[in-house]
Amino acid sequence: MTQLAIEQEPAFKVILNESTEKKIFTYNTLLELQNDEANKNISFTLLLSEDLLEKLHTWHNIDLLINKFELFIASRKCHKKLDISSISKYHLSKIKGAICPIRTLEISSRDIRDRLKKKLCCTHLVPGKVLDYIYENELY
Repeated sequence: MTQLAIEQEPAFKVILNESTEKKIFTYNTLLELQNDEANKNISFTLLLSEDLLEKLHTWHNIDLLINKFELFIASRKCHKKLDISSISKYHLSKIKGAICPIRTLEISSRDIRDRLKKKLCCTHLVPGKVLDYIYENELY
């Protein structure tokens, strides 16, 4: 379904290296993408929501990750000040300039599934080809 959702977006690409049973680490995925010959002229930026900041120091190879890749933190707390007290000074120095407020879209996959089960319209929430796939395969 992800492939169907992004097929009209040429800058987007589905990668399958994370569709596995084994434990996957963000740093390893980014290295793999960066080392792919097709990506040799591309720089990668990791987009995270601010709720991940509190545990960022526990991530696998976090120091290598923040030194090698740009981090962009999207803050959903548009009207509140982001609490950065739990972030180490070192990690904060690498990302502080990249914290940006974003608008929150008040919708979730659960909401969409519930709407589909109730036979309510979802054309404003889900790409047409994805809805077609859902209906054709009787997913919800």
